[in-house]
Amino acid sequence: MRKDAALNVRLQSDMVHVIAGILMAGVFFLAVGWLVLAVRTVPFTGYETDGVYYMISSRLLFTEQFRPPTFGGGIGMPLLIRLVNTIVPDTFTAAKLVSMAAGLAFLVGAIQIVSRLFGSGTALVTGLLLLVNPLVLIYSTTSLSDMLAAAWLMLEAVMHFERLD
Repeated sequence: MRKDAALNVRLQSDMVHVIAGILMAGVFFLAVGWLVLAVRTVPFTGYETDGVYYMISSRLLFTEQFRPPTFGGGIGMPLLIRLVNTIVPDTFTAAKLVSMAAGLAFLVGAIQIVSRLFGSGTALVTGLLLLVNPLVLIYSTTSLSDMLAAAWLMLEAVMHFERLD
């Protein structure tokens, strides 16, 4: 009987964690989406030069003129920009949307990992801190691949924890 009560408390705690995570993801999506689509219409001068190369590479992808970026970025970002660019006609907006999705994946992954290690209360605080972290917000609105790399590593860590179970 005691075991069933403990399981019910755990399930309720997990449900609160899931709902809080969804709410935080929604707030993140709205805040960053507003920054991505309404505020920033051109890349930061001198800061997003790699992003400009990613956008150029994405337009040349699958053509004879394509040369993979040589500055360490690989073709992951140009490929994702190209995929989003099939739906969104503006290449800069497509690049920002890729970073925004990566920022969202990073946030969700961080909440999952912290929840497993320290509980749902700590995960909630972590999610809230990441929501207001200026670096997460900035890198989630650029045409750079930094947030994509962070999200990739975070999701790999989540998959590692899943394999441990």
